[in-house]
Amino acid sequence: MAVVLRTALGVLILIASLRVKKCAFLSPDSVGLSITGNEVSFDIETHILSSLWQAKGGKFNFRVCSSNRSLINLLILMCGDIHSCLGPSPMAQCLSCPACLRKIRNNQSRMKCISCEMFFHMKCFGEEADRVRTCKLCQTPVLDSTDPRIDNCSILNELKDIVESRGIKLIHQNICSLLRKMDELRLMISELKSGIHILTLSETWLAENISDAEIEIAGYRTFRKDRCSKGGGIVAYVRNDLAVVKRTDLETVDVEGLWLEISLPKSHGFLVGVFYRPPDSSDYHDCEFMPKFDAMLDLAIEQGREVIITGDFNCDFLPVKATTSYCKQLKSILRVQYFSQLINAATRITKSSNTLLDLIATNFPQNISRSGVVCTGLSDHEMVYCIRKINWKRSPERIRTVRNYAKYDAAKFCEDCVNVFNNTLVDTSCLSVKELWLRFKSLFTEIADRHAPLMNKKVRSNHPCAWINSEIKKEIRQRDHELKKARKSNSNEDWATYRRTRNKVTNRIRSAKEKYHRNLIYDNSHNPRSFWKTMKKVFPVESKHVATNVLIVLINGKLSKDKQQIANAFGVYFTETVSRLHQSFSNLCNNIGNITSQCFFNRLNSGFVFKFEEVKEQFILNNLHKIDVKKAAGLDNIPPRLLKDTANVIARPLTKIINVSLEQGTVPDDFKLAKVIPVFKKGQPENMDNYRPISVLPTVSKLLEKAVHEQLYRFLTTNHLLNPYQCGFPAVQQCNVLMYADDTVLFFAERDSGVIQNVLTTELENLRAWLMENKLSLNRKKTETMLFGTNANLSKVTNYELSIDGFPLKRVTDYCYLGNTLNANLSWHSHVDNVAMKVGRRIGMLRRLRNNLTLNAAETVYKSFIRPLMEYGDSIWTCCGEQNKGRLEILQKRAARVISRYTRSDDAMESLRWDSLESRRDVHVLKLVKKCILRKCPQFFNNYFVFNRDSSSRITRQSDKLRLPKVRTESAKNSFYYYGCKVFNKSN
Repeated sequence: MAVVLRTALGVLILIASLRVKKCAFLSPDSVGLSITGNEVSFDIETHILSSLWQAKGGKFNFRVCSSNRSLINLLILMCGDIHSCLGPSPMAQCLSCPACLRKIRNNQSRMKCISCEMFFHMKCFGEEADRVRTCKLCQTPVLDSTDPRIDNCSILNELKDIVESRGIKLIHQNICSLLRKMDELRLMISELKSGIHILTLSETWLAENISDAEIEIAGYRTFRKDRCSKGGGIVAYVRNDLAVVKRTDLETVDVEGLWLEISLPKSHGFLVGVFYRPPDSSDYHDCEFMPKFDAMLDLAIEQGREVIITGDFNCDFLPVKATTSYCKQLKSILRVQYFSQLINAATRITKSSNTLLDLIATNFPQNISRSGVVCTGLSDHEMVYCIRKINWKRSPERIRTVRNYAKYDAAKFCEDCVNVFNNTLVDTSCLSVKELWLRFKSLFTEIADRHAPLMNKKVRSNHPCAWINSEIKKEIRQRDHELKKARKSNSNEDWATYRRTRNKVTNRIRSAKEKYHRNLIYDNSHNPRSFWKTMKKVFPVESKHVATNVLIVLINGKLSKDKQQIANAFGVYFTETVSRLHQSFSNLCNNIGNITSQCFFNRLNSGFVFKFEEVKEQFILNNLHKIDVKKAAGLDNIPPRLLKDTANVIARPLTKIINVSLEQGTVPDDFKLAKVIPVFKKGQPENMDNYRPISVLPTVSKLLEKAVHEQLYRFLTTNHLLNPYQCGFPAVQQCNVLMYADDTVLFFAERDSGVIQNVLTTELENLRAWLMENKLSLNRKKTETMLFGTNANLSKVTNYELSIDGFPLKRVTDYCYLGNTLNANLSWHSHVDNVAMKVGRRIGMLRRLRNNLTLNAAETVYKSFIRPLMEYGDSIWTCCGEQNKGRLEILQKRAARVISRYTRSDDAMESLRWDSLESRRDVHVLKLVKKCILRKCPQFFNNYFVFNRDSSSRITRQSDKLRLPKVRTESAKNSFYYYGCKVFNKSN
């Protein structure tokens, strides 16, 4: 049989001739297909011919087409006008019947629903399939959102009843993938008004590349313990007004368990343990789980505290008699330790089984007022809860005093200010600066109270999931209703209806979230401030689980929730700290004065005299126009917005006040008073040592501060009185490696480690004496020592130890200093490891959020939040080794594939037009070298680079190039001053 395929008609003729018998081909020659010209592309030809025969051992074997349809498809492709890849078949997307959950085979009759567009078995579709084209699931009426059957079964109604009860509410849920349920979880917490005190979750399926910012819940602190591999994991959310400490000393590495210690004011605290035991069929099943769990429980009981344990133990407690050996062991452990198991109903209900797997047990059951199970649609497990007895008072709502701008008119406000200040502040020559300020303040405040009066406003938290509208909430309630209905009837149709409703809810939430984020980015794309604020919401890289308002603090060894006591305690603490610093600075200035008298005061004696000049009205007016209206007002309650609106009117009286202040050498008392806000840094929020004060001064005081700074800084720079090695504040220093150092570092270089040890020991003793003299303390836990050298030299050091006041200092091999991780041999391996871990985590976050972002937004996220991590200080560590460079390039290619959605890295990089990181590092090095040559860097960089023409009078082709330093080792060749010369000469 030989046919020439040139037209579609020829194909049809061939199809008709093959309806009787299937064809088999021996070799390409026997196929008999003559392809001429450019009728068929090479790719299609290869695809078709390789589909018609198989080569094995150099010979062609028989290959019979499985059906006429497959042969016809291959022959149609040879027409040349059919695409070689038409996409998946519609039938391939529906492999199972939603009603019976069985596969639909090719030889079975099927029916497609016109509503949900899903395929069913003909018998599952219904007897009236020919007349009614809608499946039984779609024929089921959708309940209205006001239907009492939905409201009565809603999970929120059950939880609201629990939340309104008195006591500490503890809830556990096997969540089965936390990231997928975060939106519903945040919505639930928001509608319950954060009434749950402790929420524990098992089977979170989290990994190291998922940050806390992605799973945080507003108003709660997050504690987690992830499994090292796939699946598992535990997370606990504890409300901010509870004092909690993570007890890692009670945990073991190979048991998925998390221990928390809850401290209560005016009451004894208790321990909470959260556990997850993999099922017996899991690859992560541990045969020694029960003995290890028993040992952990012994340690917890030895603390002498009340203990509450919860979690998914995968042991069915529903039967009276234990059915498995693990269940028997667990019941025996609880019985021996005098623990009472509080849950009696099934926590996992399926079509074929009811099991009690999620437990809550305690050794003080008399302290539990209520416990039970809550039906939920978050996962296939139910929620279990218990209420611990305590006379707990809920924290009052936050109230802010703000000005009401509802009827504010800037023009009328300025008009009133003109009339008042022009008629009142006429003759003020005999008044002091304090009297001038009080008069101005009283007049301005009186006018402001008329136009924008003060009002109290409740601080309301933003909706955690703005994309979940009323329609989606209605579908969530319907899902919960269908779940209860399916569990009650246990019929196939009800279970299929529930699954369809559940999948619909998941898809609606996902699509709504994508649409919301895309619209939000588009609407704010033209406003940089709003755009970056939006991007931080879409791509959260930092966790903000600790609120700015302090809810509970440890005062004199006791926890307190009273706001007045907390405010007074912080006031005393910060005042004592400032007093100690003031005394130390006075002594320090006396010592520094003796040292710097020759280099600074001698210059003043040569005719340099500083004196305050009169401040011009235009200077005050310009700074009033530059005021940021979003800044907070000080204790004078004069908001920056009103000062900016009346800048042309109040510039003259404010200039008078500032000039009188400089002339009299007096500052108004209001300028010295500030709102002190304690801001949490890190550590335990209950400890006042972990807070830093932020002072909010009156806006007008900033004008006086700027006037003094402008004159003093101009005097210092004009007369060259600043230290030439000062590189932190002068604006002329254009350097991309400036780093702020707020820690004290002592360093000394010597070949003999013994000499280093003796010198640093002496210096540390001097430092200790200075700290004692100035009533300061050294944080010994944060003080560390590090010895640098080659691996060979470091291996020879056996006895090296530094101590201060008899306390030995910890010797480390890696230390993160100013954002760069230094290791003992300066190989930069540790630094690249840390960078790769952070970058990989953020790329994973970008992959999960890619559907919510446009291409430009995703690229902006990479360039703003990911690539800077790989380029921070890269001029220093650019010679980090080929292996480390390759790791970073791989990460960038991975990000390119995620953003562009190309499968090949080269195509992705080409489409985005990205340069390699190595070439970008060379550019950064070249820029820094040029700034050093042009004297735009700190002075200690100026002697790094010398031109060949400066060291030789002969003019050659190498005169305009930098002279390479003479080095002996490879480590010296990897230094900045040597590699910088090579890059500069190469570019030149």
